[in-house]
Amino acid sequence: MSLLVPAAQWRLFQGHVLGLQQASMLGSIRVDVSVPVRLDAIEAVVNGALLKPFEVADDSLPAALRLMHRLAYWLAEIQRQARIAVSHHHVVTTPEPAPVGAAGLEVQLAVPLASRAGTPLALNTLIAIINRCQAHPDAAPPAAAFAADFSRLAESLKPYAAPGFNRLHLIDAAFRLDVPVHVIDGQLIRLGQGARSRLVESTLTEQTPAIGHSVAQDKWLTARVLGEIGFPVPTHGLVGSAAEAVELARKLGYPVVVKPANLDQGLGVSANLRSDTSVRAAYEEARPLSPRILVEKHFDGFGHRLTLYKGQLIAALRRIPGGVQGDGQHSVQELLALQLQLPEVRRNLKMGRVSLDAQALAMLAEQGLSRDSVPPDGAFIPLRRKDNISAGGRATPLQAADIHPDNLDLAVRACKALNLDLAGVDLLIADIAVSWRVAGGLICEINTRPQFGPGPQHDNYLRLLQAMMGPEVRIPVHLRLCGAAQTEDAIRQMETFRLRTGCQAWSQGSVVWRDGAPHAHGFADGLAAARAALGDKDIHSLAIGLTVDEIVRRGLPVNRLASISVSPTADWPEAARARLDEALWLTGFERNRVHFEEGPP
Repeated sequence: MSLLVPAAQWRLFQGHVLGLQQASMLGSIRVDVSVPVRLDAIEAVVNGALLKPFEVADDSLPAALRLMHRLAYWLAEIQRQARIAVSHHHVVTTPEPAPVGAAGLEVQLAVPLASRAGTPLALNTLIAIINRCQAHPDAAPPAAAFAADFSRLAESLKPYAAPGFNRLHLIDAAFRLDVPVHVIDGQLIRLGQGARSRLVESTLTEQTPAIGHSVAQDKWLTARVLGEIGFPVPTHGLVGSAAEAVELARKLGYPVVVKPANLDQGLGVSANLRSDTSVRAAYEEARPLSPRILVEKHFDGFGHRLTLYKGQLIAALRRIPGGVQGDGQHSVQELLALQLQLPEVRRNLKMGRVSLDAQALAMLAEQGLSRDSVPPDGAFIPLRRKDNISAGGRATPLQAADIHPDNLDLAVRACKALNLDLAGVDLLIADIAVSWRVAGGLICEINTRPQFGPGPQHDNYLRLLQAMMGPEVRIPVHLRLCGAAQTEDAIRQMETFRLRTGCQAWSQGSVVWRDGAPHAHGFADGLAAARAALGDKDIHSLAIGLTVDEIVRRGLPVNRLASISVSPTADWPEAARARLDEALWLTGFERNRVHFEEGPP
């Protein structure tokens, strides 16, 4: 017998059940308790495949339940590593005490349904791995024996990964702060409810002005706007051919930078160019990506991304191009090998990973060095022409105390100049702790969809959401379980319920009413109508009418309710009356707090 035998059919809900933060999956798993659970061996194998192993102390629980909590955690973490946005909240229950001597313990498991295809796939794969660990002849099964299983699972989950970089971290922060999340499409999501909701697309917010966003998308135009009002900006110009690029490079004086004026993430950027040949090559590389190509006087300094929201510093990073730091003892080639052994580099598939390819060798030659040269102690030797992590660069997080007040003030004023609420200001400066007025510095670009990483404590996006959303992210939501008919009497009852609960609006079936009058209609069912109301910025509080069948089949539109009332059930269909207890259980609401209405339905 296998250690774990999952339900043949799991229930997939479009809405929330049992207070989970996402669409939900519910089912049972039978645990074989006739043999000791090899929990340590299983934990060693699965945790070995995770970046964040399970670390909760729960020794007071029976081994079978401890395994179930780990399974739920592992399921979420496997998906998160595959860039699937998923909450760690789950519910483990044992509906009935196991009879004395019973071989199997039936455990009910409710987990977030992050992907209707990906989540069940991940769960079934994890259960198979756990069963193999339990049955493995070695007391401590080698992790290598299961590496192929985890590799295949990671590959299988790729189609369900969240697009972009920011959405994943924004949703993760929202889950940690218990902010309601509704994914509309792609990177467009709604955070919060009703009048307290906000739309964001990646890190572009609904308050970002169109003209500021438009200016920031063009580096030449950004420099023009900022330069005219006295900000330090690059010296550059637009060119239309490789010959023009070389001509302008000679006029500005080498070294120079060639880059597209309207692209982000380092696409098409080549820096520290020192010859006509390298400028021509850089232009030919960048031109297919954009018709607007800049040639810019190179500034000797490091890139610093200061991300601000309404003047508040959210995150700061120092970006270093791919290269090596001399120690006065090792050659460039040896320093690269040592760099690959650093823990932060080993954890990242791109950061700090630089090879001695044609670009690196050319840059060494420009500096009068070779692979066998031994750089002086403390000397930085760049081997890449841009500082993106994808190109082997490294990013070092900074604290506000690391930044000179003049430099932070410069970034704040640059955001104000374009009227931007959220932006990443890229400041080129040799030492961020020294004022740009003393050391020199340039604002090379402003990004209105900044990527700034989760932060050392994974709190960067938390700070952003706390500043953006404020303390109130939900509207009061009251639930009424009722019949399906939308008769005049049913409308009257919902209006009475709205007034009794002090709500501004109500939804039921296919309609939404607000302030005592029809507001919107034509929705497929009660869940869709409620979600429409929850996304309406004109609605400050909401009463929801749902049938038992809608809850049992599809779940709830929210995971937190202010109150629940049950309309008189005498004229309900018999099947609905029979399922009332199940519907109430799925709400996660304490039954002794449920109000049962009296009188005719």
